[in-house]
Amino acid sequence: MDIIDNIMHATMRSVLSNGELISSPYFQLDFDDFGPTSPDAPALQVYNFPIEQKIAYASLFDHCVIEQSIQKHFWDINGNVFDDEGILAADGNNFQYRWEMSDGTATVTNTVSNFSLSTTYHLFYAFVLENTRIAQIFEKVIEKYVYDEELGVAPPDVRQWLLNTESLFYKDGGCRVDSIRSYIRPDAQKNRKNAYYRMFGAEVAVGEGSSTVAKPKAVNQEFILIFERYLSEVYNAYRHSRSSCCHSADLNNLRELAIEIRESFACRRGGSPGGEINAYVRTNLAVEEYSSVVMMSWLALMVSDNTPIVNFLGCQSSSIGDRLQRIGQKVGINAHAQSQALFEMAGAASNVLSIIETGTYLESIGNIQTMITSLNEPGDPTIDSELMESFLVLINNWEKATGHKLKAETQQHAPKEVTVVEKVVTKTAAVRAFLN
Repeated sequence: MDIIDNIMHATMRSVLSNGELISSPYFQLDFDDFGPTSPDAPALQVYNFPIEQKIAYASLFDHCVIEQSIQKHFWDINGNVFDDEGILAADGNNFQYRWEMSDGTATVTNTVSNFSLSTTYHLFYAFVLENTRIAQIFEKVIEKYVYDEELGVAPPDVRQWLLNTESLFYKDGGCRVDSIRSYIRPDAQKNRKNAYYRMFGAEVAVGEGSSTVAKPKAVNQEFILIFERYLSEVYNAYRHSRSSCCHSADLNNLRELAIEIRESFACRRGGSPGGEINAYVRTNLAVEEYSSVVMMSWLALMVSDNTPIVNFLGCQSSSIGDRLQRIGQKVGINAHAQSQALFEMAGAASNVLSIIETGTYLESIGNIQTMITSLNEPGDPTIDSELMESFLVLINNWEKATGHKLKAETQQHAPKEVTVVEKVVTKTAAVRAFLN
């Protein structure tokens, strides 16, 4: 499940402390026809709601239901899932979402999401999508719609989605986990940019000049350099494994770089997220991360297909990047030229960085070796092969989006300290930008 699926699950299945489900005081919620389905033969059974159900949910006539569900899911991922009686679930279940399904002969309960080894959804996902300029484009779409009839009169579901989006993400939110804005931090875009810069040492490539982020002192300034080095080393090890075998230097370098990345994130968060109950919610930048990912996922959903809003705007296309480009042109804001590559790499980047940050799986030589060689022979998907696929998707689209070459043969396959890379990048040196 992605974050929108899980927010829907929080509405339909995750009970509050009083044992009740989220409801609307204005009308009866009816989700009898809603239910997630599993894709064919994944290594991990991930259940997703069909896109038609997601769009219907996003167009509910009471945005407060969605807002409560966003907040409920934030607490659920911190181990606060209640059972049907309003009692905190047992240790084995307090990081899980479950859904009863029938296979035609019996009803079974499946675990559809498990957060015990995860933070939530990585901030880098939001950072990548922010670079497409999707937030600014839809802000302009909503502005044009509510101030004029230049875009036409929208059908009810489109109109409601526009109003829900405005109410959830483009207004003062106070103390809410889906909108970080107050009189101290009045500019939501600047708030997101500040979080991105602190974690990744890079600014988004597009955005209004008024939202230029003030440079904080505590920054992972070398992240882009180190992460690009890491991706390049992963590709070199993968290439070598297919021609002969992995060099020990490849594996040792990958281990050291994974540690470097994990520790840099831990510095910004003030601790290591995941694990014990409530650990994540108490870390630095947790709320900023969650709210940013919710917003970008919400907007991305609406251009993931020829959805009602895309059809209303007359911006149909066969690709997500082109749909955003057309919507941007319609409202006078150009999307990033490499939006397609950015959309395609966002999920893969989130998968990779979440695994690096929330555990030590990629710090084991044996695990690294297994992952690198997992695609060398045909077979059913495994956790390792899916992770390697994420790396390849990320590497290919990173090159397309940034123009930075990651596949060049750079490693001399002799043991050496990875920290040499960091030693030559001083804090006063110019750091390579994510996007030019």
